[in-house]
Amino acid sequence: MFFIKSQSREDLVLRSSGNFYIKVCAIILIFIVSSCLAEIEVEVKEEFIPKAELLSYDDNVEPFSFVVLSDPHSSEGVRSGYEKFGNAREKFKLCLDEINKMKKTCSPEFVIITGDIHLWAVKDLVRDFELPVHVVAGNHESVKGKKELREFFPNDFKKDGKASDYYCFVHNKVRFIGICDAVTSDHVGYLSSETIRPFGQSVWLESELGKEEKIKVIFGHIPPEPNSADKNMWLSRNDSLFFNDLVKRTRPTMMFFGHQHNPKKLKVSGCDMYIVRSTSWNSGGIPIGFLVVSFQKDGVLVKEIIFK
Repeated sequence: MFFIKSQSREDLVLRSSGNFYIKVCAIILIFIVSSCLAEIEVEVKEEFIPKAELLSYDDNVEPFSFVVLSDPHSSEGVRSGYEKFGNAREKFKLCLDEINKMKKTCSPEFVIITGDIHLWAVKDLVRDFELPVHVVAGNHESVKGKKELREFFPNDFKKDGKASDYYCFVHNKVRFIGICDAVTSDHVGYLSSETIRPFGQSVWLESELGKEEKIKVIFGHIPPEPNSADKNMWLSRNDSLFFNDLVKRTRPTMMFFGHQHNPKKLKVSGCDMYIVRSTSWNSGGIPIGFLVVSFQKDGVLVKEIIFK
């Protein structure tokens, strides 16, 4: 005769709990692995703007291309809905890798980043990147962050030979004007603040838009409100009034901003303004991506690179 020892209720509960825990861990592991292995698709949308539809252009422009990235938020972790792309640093690198692939086709000559880069998290990636990078501060860049940008990009952040949070550069006879309109922890933009150095940006901007180059491009973080309304996530009402009137009088060719994590194209005093999608996350789960802009003899080709 054989005797079988019966299991206690406690043993059964522990075994059941252990099995449940193993199953949950397995499901989580499968989800993580499948997310990492999920294929990333690249969609390209194109828009061509004939020179006749632009406020200003130069028939003798030497064709070239450049990239506009926005709001990398590079120190942030994995975000819900964007798991397969990894954390923000990995998404930023994804964009840089995609740009490197383009050298065989449209060959961008430099990259513009319109703020909220979190530079400390990607200094090595920017340093090792083969193309020149031009950035402006966003509202995520504190006073210390602005100083970090000035020190890391010493050739850009200068005005009359002195350190400045706003600057310009000329490429192929096209003037690029980088403004600083973001104040830390404020989603409304300003052209003047004790944290934007030096004072006098509005006078400087008006002077830059009066320079001899026929094509001028403005880039910044917080966009002007097209109707100069008093709204969150835009340049303040009074600054928008000034800015929009200045655009009307000086007729720049194009403008690029970020901040809103919601891509769109608008007209401001007749000028084409692009609010660029973030490379990290966007409202309502809108895909991440960036722009490639090509100045051609007969107009401008704008490509939107979208990761899905």
